Amino acid sequence: MNIFSKSHKKSGFTLIELLVVISIISILSSVVMASLNTARTKARDVKRRAELKQVQIGLQLYYVTNNGTYPVTGPGVWWGNCTNYGSHETSGANGWVQNLAPTHMPVLPLDPKPNGAAGCYLYRSDTGTDYKLLAHQTMEVCTVPPGIPSTDPMYDIVRAGQCTIGIFTPGGSGY
Repeated sequence: MNIFSKSHKKSGFTLIELLVVISIISILSSVVMASLNTARTKARDVKRRAELKQVQIGLQLYYVTNNGTYPVTGPGVWWGNCTNYGSHETSGANGWVQNLAPTHMPVLPLDPKPNGAAGCYLYRSDTGTDYKLLAHQTMEVCTVPPGIPSTDPMYDIVRAGQCTIGIFTPGGSGY
């Protein structure tokens, strides 16, 4: 018996089979990553809404303890924590809502993913009788195209199409 004539059957995968498996795994992983990014985006938008509502509660406390007035920014002036709106702090007299934190809430929130020099949380109160809070140009999921009315109570009609939501008193809605 000749040892060279014996056929040895090799076991294992061919190069083609390995490439097919690798490509299937890469396609599946890209699908999973895309859905994770979508979930993260939606989570940041939910966080923005919740943080604006927390600031609204702080403003109501401020209003009660300060003889029926809100912190005043001045006519036509917006305060925010991004560079186009003063790079204000998260507490004290230079907070993006002046003197709201730490007395009426621990600290003012910052946008989870700010959008450049103009995309951040903003506050405005011309005279202290009305106010408007915005997550300005930071919403990542824009569900309402420009010009279409929305039933979302936080939809800011003044900035339709800018991915902006807000909370405001009736007199502050037009800011």
